Amino acid sequence: MRPIRTESPKQNCDDGSLASFAQKEGVWHGHHGDRVKSIEIINSKNDRGENNVQKKEIEIGEIGIVQKRALLSSFIGWMFDGFETSTLILVGSAAMLSLLPDPDPDQIRFAVGTALGGTLLGWAVGGTVGSIMADYVGRKKMLMISIVGYCAFTAFTALSQSVMMLIALRFLTGMFLGTEWSTGTALVAETWPASARAKALGFMQSGYGFGFFLAAGFWLLIQPYAGPEGWRLMFVIGVLPAILVIYIRRQVPESKLARCCGRQW
Repeated sequence: MRPIRTESPKQNCDDGSLASFAQKEGVWHGHHGDRVKSIEIINSKNDRGENNVQKKEIEIGEIGIVQKRALLSSFIGWMFDGFETSTLILVGSAAMLSLLPDPDPDQIRFAVGTALGGTLLGWAVGGTVGSIMADYVGRKKMLMISIVGYCAFTAFTALSQSVMMLIALRFLTGMFLGTEWSTGTALVAETWPASARAKALGFMQSGYGFGFFLAAGFWLLIQPYAGPEGWRLMFVIGVLPAILVIYIRRQVPESKLARCCGRQW
């Protein structure tokens, strides 16, 4: 016998407000010998407060406070990703002059290249692992974890006492940078309506370029006065995004898709 699917209609909304919930259920019955399989899927439960706002804005294609908060938090996250990446490019030579016992041009180039390569490798690992974890713990929580992680390891980078220590810390920082990339993108894509999603993602990714300009401006101001150890101050500045976590925790809701479909693996 072929599978039969029955679906109940959506409940109607009151004129004055959006429906408090939308319930869909489907039941499939398949017969094989004496066995009967029944799969029942029930999605969506009561949405309250900010979840109601988010649901309404997505369903009717509006761009409201929920979308703007998600975009702002992801934009700032990407901006400091760019800041972190360009900081190593800007101060790499100064850092190696400080950390290498007898630096020569070839050693400096090799050490800076290795540190950059370690950061990129960390990105790849973090982007993969972080995106998988975001399907289990949610986009919002994983975004906060990624920001706290790369802020912490950026602070430790400022305390590096050897080239190997700096390279290891840049790899760990890169892991959390990669996690922020994937989770921030998912949060914006799942929150914004399809009619404006491409524009939102483009604006979010422009934050990476702003981060480069921000790092260049800070280094232009710091370098003449900070001396040979001034490169450490650039990594100290990279701790500032930790403040963003407070904003995300209080003001940015989890995406509806992540709430409905999380922990499915």
